[in-house]
Amino acid sequence: MQSGGEPDGEHPTQVSAPELPTRGLAEIPDRMFKIGVAHGGEVGAMLYFGPTAEGVEGIWMTRADEPAGDAPTLYRDVDSRREFPADAVLPLSLAGKALREFQSTGVRPDCVQWQEADAF
Repeated sequence: MQSGGEPDGEHPTQVSAPELPTRGLAEIPDRMFKIGVAHGGEVGAMLYFGPTAEGVEGIWMTRADEPAGDAPTLYRDVDSRREFPADAVLPLSLAGKALREFQSTGVRPDCVQWQEADAF
């Protein structure tokens, strides 16, 4: 997991469901999360690609009702130093709730708000 400050070489945790469909010869999951978590584990941000409950395919990241002014820097990708925007940072308890919803539905969770993302 990645935390605030400079990237330390660790990549964000990736979560997928092995029982769900895959794509291509490499059998890459057709839906997946990246999760950036701050040291101390109080806040995090999530990136998701895959379908919604309505079958819309896309890439989204979480969106907080109100961006935390003191949100730590969380990285979507360490190699390219792509950061999650501050308005993607949520309480970690809400991210956990979203993962549990994904576990039961297999699609993008509705218990958190999302904003479009340009890349996974």
